[in-house]
Amino acid sequence: MWDWFSQHIPAVQAISGLAMLSVWIVYLQTFLFGHRRQQRSEVVVDTGPGIGLDRRCFVANLGLQPIYLQDVVVQLNHDDGSAPRHVVTDRTELRSDQLTRPGEATNRGPLESGGLIDIGSFSTLLARANRQPDDPDLERLTSVEVTVAAINAASSAVIGGRRCFAIRKDPEGWSVVPESVTTDQIRWPWRRRRLMRELERELDRKGRPKPSRQRRGH
Repeated sequence: MWDWFSQHIPAVQAISGLAMLSVWIVYLQTFLFGHRRQQRSEVVVDTGPGIGLDRRCFVANLGLQPIYLQDVVVQLNHDDGSAPRHVVTDRTELRSDQLTRPGEATNRGPLESGGLIDIGSFSTLLARANRQPDDPDLERLTSVEVTVAAINAASSAVIGGRRCFAIRKDPEGWSVVPESVTTDQIRWPWRRRRLMRELERELDRKGRPKPSRQRRGH
């Protein structure tokens, strides 16, 4: 046997090198997978308890890193194809005398891993979008798309989640039903850029001051 080994030392060394390389490749892939899993965001938008438009809307952070909830945007889809969008982050339905601290006036704020926040009922979200439950315009409403924009603590990047809920009215009253099983995650760079543009347009709509142009010296 020793004679065989001595005669095939180059082949044995090559096989050992390939085996060691395979081990390191597997180890590196496992490390990279764990690192990416740790950095990856997972924002969940879901329904909570309640009946009809009084059903609650929950936002959860299932990522391993904390996030900062920045904005909540609802898109009201009508049967004629129109789809107005509204930022409903602030809890405008609360009066100042109903607040014990300023932070209660908004849904903005940090959300730890595994954390859950109630952003309001669907009737409240519609009210923030200037739509009341008795508004005749709601008869044309087919669905409400809820988009959550957040900041990822690991990379300071804007991420988010989006989910659409069908709004139906029958003789028994209103119903709110998710149109998908899971929340659509906004992770890809081009989708994050599009979300950023949406938030930028909202700031401009609110009258964000334009940066002044300074003259260059000659």
